[in-house]
Amino acid sequence: MALGEERVPDGDRGTVLVVDDEPDVAETTMLMLEDRGLDAVAETSPEAALDRVDETVGCVVSDYQMPRMDGLELLDAMEREHEAVGFVLFTGRGSERIASRAIEAGVDDYLQKGKVEQYDRLANSVSRVVERARAERALAKRRKQFEAVFEQAFDGIFILDVADAVIVDANPRACELLDYPYDELVGRPISEVHPEDYEEYLARARELVDADGRGRVESVCYTRTDDVIRSDITAAPIEYDGREFLVTVMRPLPSDS
Repeated sequence: MALGEERVPDGDRGTVLVVDDEPDVAETTMLMLEDRGLDAVAETSPEAALDRVDETVGCVVSDYQMPRMDGLELLDAMEREHEAVGFVLFTGRGSERIASRAIEAGVDDYLQKGKVEQYDRLANSVSRVVERARAERALAKRRKQFEAVFEQAFDGIFILDVADAVIVDANPRACELLDYPYDELVGRPISEVHPEDYEEYLARARELVDADGRGRVESVCYTRTDDVIRSDITAAPIEYDGREFLVTVMRPLPSDS
């Protein structure tokens, strides 16, 4: 494929964007990566590369020394605009100083150009980076989906720290049901919401976290004004801000009448 020619990106693997101000080198690197099973495109301008980075790009492979913007300046500009895109510095002018700067800047790998064998190393490195980028994007997508459900759900949703027995987050519906402002509900002990069956409720919550399981119980919840809400509650462990918590969904039961 000729340099700059458009192609349909392979969304399953992620596109590799090669950036090198020397057209022959950019095209050679692109073709070498394609020969090793990767989907690659190339740009000779860092500015054009920035414009080209989108949700299909899993990794950027960049030269270091380029006019107007070197490889690490490109990384810095890219990180301000794009998330979960890997970056490999592939340079013919390596030195300890550049290597040190590259590591400090947070590149995923640093390789020097050379013999054909170097392209094998580059392809292996890029494959690992693309896989990580894809996993990070999938995680970010799931997080956004959860946040949308969390904010808009008709049921009350709580995130509980069962180790410290406190509420660490709650959605707008949970605040409405229990008649608490958000900043008063978050950080409140679980015992104040479930005073009647607190010990049983907390023991069951800890069991679910330890077993990585799901459960369903009926419980009595108390509002800020001590009104009682009989509720059907489903719960399951969730990784939240890098820690293990319990997410619970509160659905009020019809009152007896």
